[in-house]
Amino acid sequence: MRFQVSSDNEVEMAAPVSIKEVVDALDGAMDEMSSYVNRETGQVITVSHEDLHLAEEDPVPDMPDWQRDAVAEARSVLESDDWLELPKKVDIHEWQIMDNFGRSLASDSAPCARVVVASR
Repeated sequence: MRFQVSSDNEVEMAAPVSIKEVVDALDGAMDEMSSYVNRETGQVITVSHEDLHLAEEDPVPDMPDWQRDAVAEARSVLESDDWLELPKKVDIHEWQIMDNFGRSLASDSAPCARVVVASR
């Protein structure tokens, strides 16, 4: 595999990932869907939980073609370690993200960023 985990437990991607695709997947997130990013290709996909469940079972012979394709995509997610699940909306804490960003800035600009975040 071409990805590596750094000493900070961060995953290094082998391919660039479109931030727009990630944001679109997060913005369109629903309770019955999960989105994934492929660390080898950078592809972002959204899969229904129903398709993931069907992918764990034996193929259904009378399944429509569109659903057969969706289940095959879900199966590839389940069978490969290359897919990373994106967080759900409930897992995204905007204030904490902004606070962490402010704390990561150089010390001369960080106090300004922390004041802005704290004032929200």
